[in-house]
Amino acid sequence: MPRNTFILTLLLAVFAAAVVAVNLAGSRGNSPISTEPTPTPAQAVQTQQRVYTDPECGISFRYTGTVNLDSSANGTLALTDTTDAADSVHITCQKAIPRPTLPADKIEHLTSDSISSLSATLYHDVSPKDGSPLDTLIFSHPSNGKEISISGAGALFTEVTNSLSILQ
Repeated sequence: MPRNTFILTLLLAVFAAAVVAVNLAGSRGNSPISTEPTPTPAQAVQTQQRVYTDPECGISFRYTGTVNLDSSANGTLALTDTTDAADSVHITCQKAIPRPTLPADKIEHLTSDSISSLSATLYHDVSPKDGSPLDTLIFSHPSNGKEISISGAGALFTEVTNSLSILQ
């Protein structure tokens, strides 16, 4: 074999070995095992329990998680879970709140300890937008004469209604 052909073959073999070595080393770094990131203090704060108090409406409740509160001057409050926009609650406080027109089997009358010793009505409806469940709790505040409507579904609605307190 001529000397130039031998050197060319040797250089090609070294180059091919280098390419194979680089590919093998690169594939070792892509491990299929993944680890969960450690929560930062900011993430831990988001899951702490918070209390919302509305002295104008005369109510207070607790909520946790990543909830965005949006209140308006007309007595309406919207709570939306930032991780699940479908998990939201709307609270309205005004003199008279219209009741949903529903069959009797979709209306539940709550009394006694259900909501701070008040009479309340729970309406089980569906959203006209997408047909998802929508519950509405309506009751009259005992001292300010306003009616309060809490509408929503899911964990956030349950959390708000279970922790609801009436301010005197």
